[in-house]
Amino acid sequence: MDPRTLPRDAIDRLMTTPAAIAALPSRPPPAARMCEDLDDATTRYIIAMRPAFDDLRHATGQIASLLILQAAKGSATLPDYPMLAQTASACRQARDRVFSMRPPPAAAHHHAHLSCATVLITKAAERSLAAIHRPDDETTDAILSPLRAGWREMHSASRALPGFETVSFAATCCAAHSAGNR
Repeated sequence: MDPRTLPRDAIDRLMTTPAAIAALPSRPPPAARMCEDLDDATTRYIIAMRPAFDDLRHATGQIASLLILQAAKGSATLPDYPMLAQTASACRQARDRVFSMRPPPAAAHHHAHLSCATVLITKAAERSLAAIHRPDDETTDAILSPLRAGWREMHSASRALPGFETVSFAATCCAAHSAGNR
């Protein structure tokens, strides 16, 4: 079953049912052991999926930032930024990349979470793009709900395999200060 061909409401129902949750592969091994247990196929999977994960992470931040800007301005209308169209496009590309990949057994748990995150964050991006000129709280909630759920899935995916951090501390001001001290 390819999630890209399902109606949106069917995807929503599938991802929240106890059967869908029970169908997730078993929990991954503790992070300390993960790197030792990586086989070549899993390493290739990590390398192939990292750009999609990063695109989704950035999209989540961009959509959340626009919602914060919207709230700060006291306007229920999302700003008409070209970034929104680029974000939706990046999500669709990430979706294509994720759903074209057959994960190795060791990456199945990660892929299940990343697949859910992809559907949810893409839905939030598309709703954001469609809702630019619809000023109501219901529309904002319709964007925020899948965005939050998608971020939870991203966080779960980040714990399933190494190399998928939801927050990168490499670009923080603290990282720049510590780099100068070396």
